[in-house]
Amino acid sequence: MGIVSIRVSNHNGEGLCSPLILHGWDHDMNEKPKLFLTGDEGSVNFLLERVTEAAKQAGWTEDMIAYFKTEASRNYPQLLKTCIKYFEIV
Repeated sequence: MGIVSIRVSNHNGEGLCSPLILHGWDHDMNEKPKLFLTGDEGSVNFLLERVTEAAKQAGWTEDMIAYFKTEASRNYPQLLKTCIKYFEIV
């Protein structure tokens, strides 16, 4: 399934939502799922495994997880940035 980029704005042109909302996100962005990143392992595969576990525990759909991975997949710094955007890092 391809990702369609849609910008949702209010009357002032301010963005109202993250693309994850369009994929089923119905949580207040102030209530981010907790992402536990402890230990010495910090590889991309380790982080994506932790993200997937945390997202599933938070009730994310497979589409939401797939969107996250698409947004995070450009490079390692982008993965970290996307984790911070959607999760509370613990």
